[in-house]
Amino acid sequence: DGSYDPGFHIGSGADGNVLAVALQNNGGILLGGKFTSINGVPCPRISRLNADGSVDSSFKPGSGPNDLVQSIAIQPDGKIILGGGFDTVNGITRRGVARLNPDGSLDRAFNTGEGASGFVWKVAVQRDGKVLVAGAFDSFGGVPCGRLVRLLN
Repeated sequence: DGSYDPGFHIGSGADGNVLAVALQNNGGILLGGKFTSINGVPCPRISRLNADGSVDSSFKPGSGPNDLVQSIAIQPDGKIILGGGFDTVNGITRRGVARLNPDGSLDRAFNTGEGASGFVWKVAVQRDGKVLVAGAFDSFGGVPCGRLVRLLN
């Protein structure tokens, strides 16, 4: 009905901007942004909350993205697509786009090569699982493009 939910508590909340929110099929609430902790719990720009707002300790993104997460999309198989201003995830080169497994670990099989030449503003997943990536880039994977690409899953 639009009223405040007193059962959802995130304590002091994120220590930086939350820029993206996505809901997983299992009820997990994914957050992306420019934060490094939520309610004092270290969370490297990506986190998952439980239904009550507490940080889900089973979500393990490691050192996570090295810069902000602007967009999150979820594939039909539960894998998580991130878009933003990062160059690495867990120390592995992933320029602007990365895919995480449902447990938060980096999916190394999803490798976009050189990735985006600039900032990724939005990621979206088509019904067939292909990934749309939009942003302030003029090449992706070394191929010239008009700020929008579609990736195979």
